[in-house]
Amino acid sequence: MKNPFLLLLFFLSCSLNANMAQPYIEGSLSGTPFISKYAAINHEKISITTDADFQTAFFDIEYHITCDKDGHQIPLLFYAIDFKKEFSVWVDDIPIYLLPLPFDYKGSKNNAFSDFTYLYESDKELVLSETDNSSFGIRTEDLKFFKADLSKGNHIIKVQYTANAWNYYSSWVQKDTFKYALSPANYWKSYGTLEIWLNNTKNKKPITTNFGEPNSTANQQLYWKFTKIPVNMMEIYFEPEIPNTAQILIDINPFRLMLILGAIIMIIHILAIRYYRKKHFRPRFSWVVITGSIIFPFIILFSYMVFYWIIDWIIGENATQRHGYIFLIIAFYPVVLIIYWILMWLVDYTTKKQMKKSNI
Repeated sequence: MKNPFLLLLFFLSCSLNANMAQPYIEGSLSGTPFISKYAAINHEKISITTDADFQTAFFDIEYHITCDKDGHQIPLLFYAIDFKKEFSVWVDDIPIYLLPLPFDYKGSKNNAFSDFTYLYESDKELVLSETDNSSFGIRTEDLKFFKADLSKGNHIIKVQYTANAWNYYSSWVQKDTFKYALSPANYWKSYGTLEIWLNNTKNKKPITTNFGEPNSTANQQLYWKFTKIPVNMMEIYFEPEIPNTAQILIDINPFRLMLILGAIIMIIHILAIRYYRKKHFRPRFSWVVITGSIIFPFIILFSYMVFYWIIDWIIGENATQRHGYIFLIIAFYPVVLIIYWILMWLVDYTTKKQMKKSNI
């Protein structure tokens, strides 16, 4: 294929991921706070309750901290974006208000934020989690803080908010997930224990996590306990199961299904051409060749889209129905028509010659 434009159209039409829109909708992202050098988190308890549709989840989190000194200080920096309902914080059962970082938070080394220089002393974006396929970084400007007159000793900081799920559409079915970053704990001077309680009784969907098997489970209520960070980005997700019939078709691939159908149509068309010529070997042109060469290439190319629709129909309401620019395959109709017509003409021509010889 010498035309680079047609080559580009081919790759666009055959790619499942070719989609102008972002293949996911961002949800809430929060995580374990960054902590002052004068404080230590001894225990973190995360309680998560998912809603009936698995589109929002209520987070109730407790941080048991120990302060090494008395005084007015900034013990924690929070990162939380795009949450559905207010991000509320209590210190020893007293509600407090979070503030955005001031414009001059970098200041001198002796300012209130000198314990957090590791967050802004590098020009690189701070990465919460990174995989082969994606990474999640933060802007320090999105961090929030509170000042508190904390006494030396133990304190409990409580956080509550309602998070939105992340919705992914890059696959055949929609995948919904809730995220919580544990990676800020990598900056702590010590790490205590972590408890995770997950209540999934409202929706009763079979969920999956990326932080291992629970210590206990009963009636969609799960519990984990860790003494080290299990993952940088904690994920709880639900991905509907694809019906077996649909999975078989997906494994074959709509493009291969189109080729299989095309081969069947071509065989039937060749048989029809030969049958016609055996009966009518004198006419110069065969209407069977002409009609079939116009109609069948379009049917073959159009079937590529139809196979996507069939698979989506079998999957049902859980199908994402997002397959990119599959309609661009029709742009190849003129090219396929010419090639197909030449092949069928050759079949007709050789058959006609054979019939003439046999009737001499």
